[in-house]
Amino acid sequence: MTAAESTVRPATSVAPCDDDLVVALTLQMEELDVETECRKGKERAGDKPDRYLALEDYRDILRCLTDFYTDRAMAKSIADAVYQDAPLIEEMVAAEKIAATDREQALRIGDAVGVDAAPPPYDNGDTASILTHYDQYSMSMLPSRVFDASPDDWDDENGNTAAGPSSRPQAQALRCFSAPKIVCGVCAEQVLESTSVRCPCGDVYCSECLRRVAFNAIKDESMYPLKCCKVEVPVETLAAVLTRAECEQYTGAGVEYATANRIYCTNKKCFKFIPPDRVSDGCAVCIACETRVCVNCKGEEHPGVQCAADVGLQELLGVAGQNGWKQCSQCQRVVELLHGCNHMTCVCGAEFCYVCGVKWHRCRCELWDENMLREAAARRVDRDAEGPLPAAVRVQRIQHVQREIQENHDCAHPGKFQRRDQYRRRGYRCDICAARHWKYILTCRLHFPYLCPAVDWKEFQTSSELHQSAPPAARSTVIKPSEMEDLPDTPAVPVSEDRIWVDGCFDFSHHGHAGAMLQAKQLGRYLVVGIHSDEEITVNKGPTVMNLKERVSAVDACKWSDLSVPDAPYVTQIPWLNHFGCHYVVHGDDVTTDADGNDCYRLVKAEDRFKIVKRTPGISTTDLVGRMLLCTKQHHIKDITALLKREDDTMRRFEMYATDSSGLAPGSTVWTYDTSAPSIRRLVAGIDPQPDQRIIYVDGGFDLFSSGQIEFLRLVVDAEKQRDPAALPPYVVAGIHDDLTINKNKGLNYPIMNAVERALCVLQCRYVNAVILDAPFDPTKAFLGVVADAIGAPVSAVYHGPTSFMPSEGDPYADAKEMGIFHQVESHDFEDVNAGTIMERIVAARERFEERQRKKGVKAGYEDEMTHD
Repeated sequence: MTAAESTVRPATSVAPCDDDLVVALTLQMEELDVETECRKGKERAGDKPDRYLALEDYRDILRCLTDFYTDRAMAKSIADAVYQDAPLIEEMVAAEKIAATDREQALRIGDAVGVDAAPPPYDNGDTASILTHYDQYSMSMLPSRVFDASPDDWDDENGNTAAGPSSRPQAQALRCFSAPKIVCGVCAEQVLESTSVRCPCGDVYCSECLRRVAFNAIKDESMYPLKCCKVEVPVETLAAVLTRAECEQYTGAGVEYATANRIYCTNKKCFKFIPPDRVSDGCAVCIACETRVCVNCKGEEHPGVQCAADVGLQELLGVAGQNGWKQCSQCQRVVELLHGCNHMTCVCGAEFCYVCGVKWHRCRCELWDENMLREAAARRVDRDAEGPLPAAVRVQRIQHVQREIQENHDCAHPGKFQRRDQYRRRGYRCDICAARHWKYILTCRLHFPYLCPAVDWKEFQTSSELHQSAPPAARSTVIKPSEMEDLPDTPAVPVSEDRIWVDGCFDFSHHGHAGAMLQAKQLGRYLVVGIHSDEEITVNKGPTVMNLKERVSAVDACKWSDLSVPDAPYVTQIPWLNHFGCHYVVHGDDVTTDADGNDCYRLVKAEDRFKIVKRTPGISTTDLVGRMLLCTKQHHIKDITALLKREDDTMRRFEMYATDSSGLAPGSTVWTYDTSAPSIRRLVAGIDPQPDQRIIYVDGGFDLFSSGQIEFLRLVVDAEKQRDPAALPPYVVAGIHDDLTINKNKGLNYPIMNAVERALCVLQCRYVNAVILDAPFDPTKAFLGVVADAIGAPVSAVYHGPTSFMPSEGDPYADAKEMGIFHQVESHDFEDVNAGTIMERIVAARERFEERQRKKGVKAGYEDEMTHD
């Protein structure tokens, strides 16, 4: 073997594709430059969002990475050159060794002294180690922030990266899917370890739960400061789930709750707490609006005038006396005993007797009010009973529960909470706050009350260790005679063939659901829509993407729905139809089965009260989830005008969805915008606005048509009604952006719904009168003029929601603001529900939804066989 053959080649896995990485990073920087110049956003005029700084920071990171990989490629080329020259170098070294040996021998023959030592042998391992040494050195020279920063830190709230559509690495998503999971101590859901927070006591909570209880502590003095296992959770820990402003709000609440004599601003638009450092010389000055408040009477400052008596306080004390309410001896709060013993603990920490009002343990009053104790025991017995109990059994159980309550009323619940999540049609109601919870409830093994997670933190502040019960077995939901009390507490309606029942999950507000409701409405005059609970759907079909409240909001917005019924049974029941006066049930031409594989409509089919309508092809919740999981773009439409010309079915569908609330007469108008003219062409003729009707313009992508977008449209209509209650309802025109515009700005495979699907979703909404396809991203003055010419009336107002779309140097609503017609809808309950957050829900529970997709495929094959039998 020659010296060249014995040379060890350095590993090539250190930097196998540095050139490709440099090209990719360079392209990302070019995209970033293009976006900085061209992308436009929808912030308020004069606002400079933080994303500008994020863009600059991200550009620095890209530049740093580019330099790093360029240097590494150069170092690798040097190492390769050393490797290629190694055989020659080894031959030269060998020749030098031979020459040195010959020289030494010659000198010895000549009796010479002081022979020079031969040069050290060449180590082949040095060549192989060069790559490792240069790589370690180069990595150490790179700024630590490049490695400390997670790719999640480079994303905005909608899941977009600062560098545009192609900048988000797929490795990030893969890492998210394979990352280790932990169980949250409150909701017991499996969450990513990176999205969890560990409290000082060692308990771990998901970010969502910890954030929720932190906000509860800000609003509720009895929960402040936030504690877990009786150990205070420091602000530094909460900073992991709260923004800087929210942390300041949390610490500000601590100042407020620590102040004994609190003063609040008297300005009815403010009402903010005035901290002690703003009080001097008998006057408190509001830090927000500079209102001056008298320290003595808590009213507006009145220099030189004696304080007036607090009439409101006197009236409150009079009502308290009539109802037997008591005042806390420490903070003077008025309290009422609703349940429990006479030992009262005020939110200020004071403990006193509810009967006499003195400090606890300083009186001889009875611990319990017998009537209240009996009522509490009776409520818990009736709550836990599966049905009506015989009188003797009920009395016996009440007495037993009374004894248990008396024995365990001081239970500290250390580690004894268990999670109850067995299916219950009406969910669980918290015994403390009376809120109804559909997913699960907490209860103590020794103590009886049902507690929601917020109350667990608030009332007991104990360990969050939960003993989770076994999940309920999958089962169908057939109402038995003993379960008739599960029917809604609404008056029954006489059965009529004009009243139609349709039910479903309605997960995502897509036009397939709307199509089913449209066809059902056309078969009668009044449509009742049943909506299954989250628990029913999980047992029979799989996890839901949208919760029940969000799904009900979507159904309520459909113009063909007259009444929505939450918690409808998954297997349609005759008693429910009769209760709501519906003679017929309407469903698509496919078969839907429950968890046991039985037809969900077998009962109504047996009574000959079932009608079939045509199912909308090409769209379903399962299809949309699949698009998000696979990140496909095949559904995008490049030219909707050309599509409408060659596809008559799509045009007919627009005409169907443009009908009024009866589903039979013309209703909404459909236009398409041509930028080359510019002009608006009418596709479907609907009802034109009346002369005195205000024209309102809104625009957006309306992707997945979520409850956030629906609530925005509802608030627009409400704002116009409040403006002039006697005026006609507003005529709302919705501009819908095309697929290319949305994908250019949001990246990935957005929009999840194509332009046709999004337009049909908006058309079915009761808050919209007309839609404009291919609407421009900027509603300029010229465009609004074109709209006015097409409608025959000027645009009276342009509305936008509270959230921003993307950063930009320009303001797309600049013209509307200049015209004085721009309005912004304030925050609402669903403002965080959009396509981005829905995508995040899918990604966070990817395994569950992939399993749902797999089961859906198997189940669909079985249901298809049943359809053709």
